[in-house]
Amino acid sequence: MTEADRVLKSADAFFCVGYGFNDVHVQLYLNQALRQRPKPLVMISWGLTENAQAAITQASKDLRYCVMTRADDGSGTVVRTHEHRDGVFIEGLDTWSFDGFAREYL
Repeated sequence: MTEADRVLKSADAFFCVGYGFNDVHVQLYLNQALRQRPKPLVMISWGLTENAQAAITQASKDLRYCVMTRADDGSGTVVRTHEHRDGVFIEGLDTWSFDGFAREYL
């Protein structure tokens, strides 16, 4: 856990794949970092848990983020950013999945 703490504290940015902010130990540091020392955040996930939504909502207004989740009907991706907090729907894109994200961006 000490090494995990060190890595989280020294990170320049966060890339979360399928992480719902439900791990008490990790969540504590991430929430603190997003509120006090905002570092860029990219998150891809099937959906947003209540904890993940709260972390983003309560984050610093200076946080730059991009959260990609599956559209409710499965027909695309909803992309939420610091500029589009309610999300933008992109039909036919599946960048909410790691494979889809990797095909599109890596």
